[in-house]
Amino acid sequence: MRLRSCSWNISSYTRETQRPEIPRREMPALMNSALVHKPGETAGRTLRVRSLCSKMILFSCIVTIVPVITFVSRVIPAQRQMLLDNLQSQTKSLTASIYEITVASIIAEDYSPVIEQCNKIIKESPSLQYIVITR
Repeated sequence: MRLRSCSWNISSYTRETQRPEIPRREMPALMNSALVHKPGETAGRTLRVRSLCSKMILFSCIVTIVPVITFVSRVIPAQRQMLLDNLQSQTKSLTASIYEITVASIIAEDYSPVIEQCNKIIKESPSLQYIVITR
């Protein structure tokens, strides 16, 4: 059996079967630039949906993060100041309660009432760990 050779002119075949190029219509200037496509690009609908989703995600992140940052930046310094004021108030009340006992004890050199008072204060307030009394 003998094979016949076949010679086709491929370039003439593709020229004849190609579709004629349709001229693009110019879009008005007011149209969205995302809808204008170059030849060979994908349709604008999928691109618009993706960009719309990404814009919505970005917007919702901003809407949630900005108030949280604002709230934290305002509340934390205010709470810090309130805690410092509370500690100062506790310090003044402890100083007033211990002052008279310590003055009398230091003069008489009898420190047992001071130690009892300090132990009592430490047991009553769990925020205190120790009390230092100096001359």
